[in-house]
Parts: sequence; structure tokens; C-alpha cells
Amino acid sequence: GYTILFPEAPGIAAGTPIRKSGVRVGEVTRVALDPDTGQVRVVVAMDPKYPPRTGEDPTITRGLLSGDTAIDFL
Repeated sequence: GYTILFPEAPGIAAGTPIRKSGVRVGEVTRVALDPDTGQVRVVVAMDPKYPPRTGEDPTITRGLLSGDTAIDFL
């Protein structure tokens, strides 16, 4: 898995989808608060065919109509 650090992660929990170009490529497996930095450590499992690339920014997104939360690589 990969670990992504966010300053905050509202709505993110185990099972939250990871998407790339709108296609689901993985999901969150664990969320933990780093006690030293206060950052949120989000551990994700991704399809090996779609590893994160340098320059892609993981961004927490919320569907306006559905209200669902996801992490999108943009």
C-alpha cells in the first residue's frame, strides 16, 4: 500500500474509493492521526496496474449531488 499525508481528511475512512481520471483504482485501508505532526496518515491499496505517478496530487473530493467522498489523483 501507499501512505498519503493530508492536513485534514474529512469524510475519509476505510473503504473510501481512490480514483484516477474518474476510474476507481483502489481504496483507503486505514486512517490514522500522526501524533507528532497532527497530520492525517491515509493508507491506500491501489491496483498494481495504476501506481501513483510523480506529479499527481491526491485530492479529497466530495460529490455535490451524491455527497460521497473519494480521493482523486489529479
